Amino acid sequence: MFGKKKDFSSTELYLGKGARFFGNIFVEGSAVVEGEIEGEEMEIKGEVFLGKSGKIKAKNIKVGSLISQGEINTEKITGERVEFKAGAKF
Repeated sequence: MFGKKKDFSSTELYLGKGARFFGNIFVEGSAVVEGEIEGEEMEIKGEVFLGKSGKIKAKNIKVGSLISQGEINTEKITGERVEFKAGAKF
């Protein structure tokens, strides 16, 4: 997905392409998002990988780190590291 194979064994949330989640979301570990998340609050304490087909719409986003190739619509995003790859929309 991002150039090299990712070990998903420690990923606590995987939202596949075509899947949608509506509501607040809280995850202790890492997440891979290829689908859509929409809600007021999103907190993922680990790494977040947002794929090309992934979309996140949340008022407040708090992550450990984020690598995005997808689309993010938010008022506020916080994290130790936030990286937007080519093609990402913010």
